[in-house]
Amino acid sequence: MQYYTYDEPTGGFLNVVITPGDPATAALRFYDEQGELLYEDVKTAN
Repeated sequence: MQYYTYDEPTGGFLNVVITPGDPATAALRFYDEQGELLYEDVKTAN
């Protein structure tokens, strides 16, 4: 699934933070080229 589309190419970055523990988590955050958060999802280990 593609959440964001633009007519002109743009930049941005994906930030992934893994936090060990019980339960462990993985936070995935996608930012645009100005550093604005566009999408975030946090996954928890089973």
